[in-house]
Amino acid sequence: MKALFLTLNMLYSAVSLGAELKQAPDFSLKDQQGKVHRLSDFRGKETLLHFWASWCPPCLEEISEWLELARRKKTIFFVAISQDASWSEIEKKMGGNFLHDRIPENVVLLLDSSGKISEKFGTFQLPESYLITQELKIKTKWVGPQNWPKVWSQK
Repeated sequence: MKALFLTLNMLYSAVSLGAELKQAPDFSLKDQQGKVHRLSDFRGKETLLHFWASWCPPCLEEISEWLELARRKKTIFFVAISQDASWSEIEKKMGGNFLHDRIPENVVLLLDSSGKISEKFGTFQLPESYLITQELKIKTKWVGPQNWPKVWSQK
């Protein structure tokens, strides 16, 4: 089964979205401190939006590379939206210091325990990522876990 998943992932990892870019749906979610963030807050910044969960094995395999990419690409804003039930569930699975020690300054972690925001984007499998333009349009969608250094070197 894992081989089938990896084969499908290689075939469908980056989805072309055509010549006309679609507007990204706006959302409003809270970070761990209770601060509300909206996608529209990131207008004027290229943003990599990432849907994940700590209970998702492929998400756990790639999150370190995703965060490393964020450390290297300071001009891009990174938004990770977790579908975990709570912040404590993330802390328990990822380790007590994950949300404090390993997150670069250009990364915002948000919680969408209902999954409503991922639904708005058409996310059907975790992890999924979207490159959002400065005008808040979806430029690229990646389905499944990615080799982020390799993906970004091809941009």
